[in-house]
Amino acid sequence: MALVFILALLAPSVVVNAHMMMTNPAPRSSKTNPGPNNFIDYTYAAPLGKFPCKGYAPQASVKTVQAGSSLAVTVSGGATHGGGHCFFSLSYDGQTFVTLDSIIRTSAPAGKATFAWSWINAIGNREYYMNCADITIENPAGGGGALAGPKLFVANLPGYPHIGEFPNAGQDDGRALIAQVPTISTSVVVVGSAPTTVDNIPVPTPAPTVTPDPAVPTPPASAPIPTLASPPPIPTPPTVPDAVPTFAIPVLPVRFPRPPQWPHNGHKGSIEYPVPSFPPMPTPRRKRPSTKPRNVPKGSSRTVNTQCTDGEFRCADRGIKIGECFRNHIIFQAVPPGTKWSTKATGQRDSRLGVNAT
Repeated sequence: MALVFILALLAPSVVVNAHMMMTNPAPRSSKTNPGPNNFIDYTYAAPLGKFPCKGYAPQASVKTVQAGSSLAVTVSGGATHGGGHCFFSLSYDGQTFVTLDSIIRTSAPAGKATFAWSWINAIGNREYYMNCADITIENPAGGGGALAGPKLFVANLPGYPHIGEFPNAGQDDGRALIAQVPTISTSVVVVGSAPTTVDNIPVPTPAPTVTPDPAVPTPPASAPIPTLASPPPIPTPPTVPDAVPTFAIPVLPVRFPRPPQWPHNGHKGSIEYPVPSFPPMPTPRRKRPSTKPRNVPKGSSRTVNTQCTDGEFRCADRGIKIGECFRNHIIFQAVPPGTKWSTKATGQRDSRLGVNAT
């Protein structure tokens, strides 16, 4: 029986600069098959960093395949890099990968296996791509305990052969190296055996359990070996500190100058300060406000602010103007031409009295 693969290439219209990756069967730690603790590798289409399977440990099986039936494989991405070499392989121990080809007619053993898609690009940086998916193979005929075939070819990784770009026909594309791979076999991991991990570190096998035979007499148990009592602890002598020499340093008295003596005024603790004496300031004399109007223009009537008694008449400009007081305001007006006014007291409070005609 042989596995037949139907390869489908998908080029999404959104991400056109991505590399290629296998999306079906769902690889480990991918968006459609998260790893432990829901870990997702969002750079899954990037080149392989650690062989095999990007270093991801096996997960639960995502697909069950009958030996000899077809298995649909979907590879998606936008950067084909001119094509190259594409491989499908199968491993039962996670380390030994056997290349699957249509001309290999071997029976695949039943059991959990790792299905891998690998790719060596023809153009661009020298890279190696590998995606791994966990599948379960069913084989009613059993198929034996191992699967034989060519060893998976790995290149362009540290410790592996280097293949340069081969965009044109006739260039060295590494086919000669691929043809030299040996034939190997990968066996189904039996429960209780020593499986290998992704890092190729052997896991120790537990020791087998020995069942006693009833026909064989059991030797008597040996007497216990007496245990000597622990000796009492040795007392630790007290630690005597080393004698430290002492030195007598003479201390000389320090003399400070006496503070200055300030004069006292008879009260203890108070200080008498001299107070300067100044001659008395002369008291300014107030001038009585003038009752004469000031700055009265000639030939016009004007209100002048002054101290006066309501109803009081006053002359200005030598009698050619006269005004009456009202609330400390006097409005002066010119007298008729050829006359002069005088406000000297006549014994009457009439504005018409005291007029001297000239």
